Amino acid sequence: MKLLIALMVCFCLMTFSHTAQATDWYYVSPDDKGNQLFIDNDSVQKSDYDAVLWLKVNEPGGDELRYKVYISRYNRTMEILEVDAYMPNGTQYDNVDYDKDPEPIEGNTNGQAIYNLLWN
Repeated sequence: MKLLIALMVCFCLMTFSHTAQATDWYYVSPDDKGNQLFIDNDSVQKSDYDAVLWLKVNEPGGDELRYKVYISRYNRTMEILEVDAYMPNGTQYDNVDYDKDPEPIEGNTNGQAIYNLLWN
């Protein structure tokens, strides 16, 4: 019974602490509001066809928004799957699952910068 509880605790820690434990953030660019945008290299799951990864946006007030996104390489679209919001001290204050249509990746945008980092 103790082994089962220990395994469940380990599973929960691994499942719920992924974005909080990211240590390999790669700077992409500032967004159109001047916020800094990073990719969590440890989270990237990429194939020749698509990718799933976590993005982090540092806001000027110190808050962090972390976006789990799906990118389709051949459709050239990006879709937000989940958003986690953190206060400057690292305390999570919001978690939202998204169910919106993918948006096209166009021209000189952060989506295009991320796309280029992944496949060019």
